Amino acid sequence: MFEAYGSGDHEGALVMFMSAVSGLDWPTCRAVLDQHVPGALAQAVKDADTFFGVELPALAEWSFSSKQAATIVQPVLSVLGADTQQLWVEVADFLRSSLPDVETCTIDGVGHLLHIQRPEPVARAIAEFLGRHPMSPTP
Repeated sequence: MFEAYGSGDHEGALVMFMSAVSGLDWPTCRAVLDQHVPGALAQAVKDADTFFGVELPALAEWSFSSKQAATIVQPVLSVLGADTQQLWVEVADFLRSSLPDVETCTIDGVGHLLHIQRPEPVARAIAEFLGRHPMSPTP
């Protein structure tokens, strides 16, 4: 993916990235994005320098330890697609084992693009969570 980006094949790099994180083959991933977020792929190719040159390298450098996570006292909602890739399952496991108050919601029939493919149950889970845990000003 980074080789493709480095050689100037921004679209190819994006295809590899989106297929990997979504867990969908490229034609299916593209169809989902085209249907639900028209123009997103063209914009992502235009933004490839920022994404591959700044955001992904910064993410790779970022560290978030169990000790840091344990300091978060607010309730946390972890929403995961039932068909998600192992990496995201491991992230969800880390949250459950490291944060003191985590609620988990699994959305059936989708992977990492759950908010795009099934926005209604995702929005419902968020609304119900916020109903149970309304935000209030910190004293």
